[in-house]
Amino acid sequence: MDNGEARPQQMAVDFGTSNTIVAFWDAGKKDVILHPVKDVTRPFFYRHNGRRYEVPCIPSMISYQDRNISFIG
Repeated sequence: MDNGEARPQQMAVDFGTSNTIVAFWDAGKKDVILHPVKDVTRPFFYRHNGRRYEVPCIPSMISYQDRNISFIG
């Protein structure tokens, strides 16, 4: 039963050469949930065994122009 309290989650970030993936572990489903990041994530589509998959990817680049401005992607 959900009582509205936040539960701790395990998060993983895979910093790849070209793309970065953010994922959370869903203990109830015993599965990884890929997490899109608003205004940053781009979809990557691929097929495996005739099935189409979508992976939310973040371009692996961060540029800091000054203390108040940063660009991701």
